[in-house]
Amino acid sequence: MNKGFTMCREELDNNPGDLAHSAKTLSKILMMKIGGSMGPLYGKLFRGFAKELDGKADIEINDMA
Repeated sequence: MNKGFTMCREELDNNPGDLAHSAKTLSKILMMKIGGSMGPLYGKLFRGFAKELDGKADIEINDMA
C-alpha cells in the first residue's frame, strides 16, 4: 500500500486535481500497479470514493455513508 500511495503522490505532483481526481488516480494505481489481492480491493474502494466526491470540494458525513 505504501508503494501505491507513493506512486499516487508522484502522479498528483505532475497532474494535480480535486478530491475526486485524486481518489480516481489512487484507484487506478492500486488496481493496475499493485499486485496481490489487496491492490484491486482497495482500488475499488477508492473508485467508489471518487464517484461520490465528483464535483465536491469537501468530504461530508453523508459522503462517507
